[in-house]
Amino acid sequence: MEVQEDVAPVQVLVCVEALCIDSKNFFRDQLMIAFNALGQDVMHLTVVPFGNAKIDSSSHNITCQHGFGECDTNAYEQCAVHLYPDPAQHVPYLSCLFNSLPMGHRDQPFEQWTGLEPCAHDNQLDFATIKKCHDDPNLSWQLQTKAAEATPKRHDHVPWVEINGQYMNEDSHHLLKEVCKAYQQAGGHNAACSKLTP
Repeated sequence: MEVQEDVAPVQVLVCVEALCIDSKNFFRDQLMIAFNALGQDVMHLTVVPFGNAKIDSSSHNITCQHGFGECDTNAYEQCAVHLYPDPAQHVPYLSCLFNSLPMGHRDQPFEQWTGLEPCAHDNQLDFATIKKCHDDPNLSWQLQTKAAEATPKRHDHVPWVEINGQYMNEDSHHLLKEVCKAYQQAGGHNAACSKLTP
């Protein structure tokens, strides 16, 4: 992969929620394509699994758009991001969960065999460590709070995507093209970007 060493990677923020079909589609149709094509030298990726959840700090209560099952799965994903901060480790896990779990409203948490544990094993992550994080109420709350703070207050839908701090409409723009455009404008050259038509 050809990369300009003196050009900083493009900062990409992606805010998702675990049981959102639009988040799943964006991961599959855009994020994984760009991530696999460009790598971390071109794209510095931050994924925040929180989305449209609402957090009440006084009662330590979180309400998710797609029910408690989504809040619970978000917590597993936040633990994976926390324990395995390298996107090369946690992004494939999140992608696997989107492909394994049914999207939509769910009031009950998923059994770990439905995808939570198999996806960890498939991506060489230690599920026992992820579950220990998830089951620790203090750590889990800290991670939920951190995810809430990392989700821009101005977001009004999910997935919410920002490139170098600027909102990207994922319906009318493609992540790979937009990251390449930002990288090239900064003076960077990358083989995957060179293959794209303007």
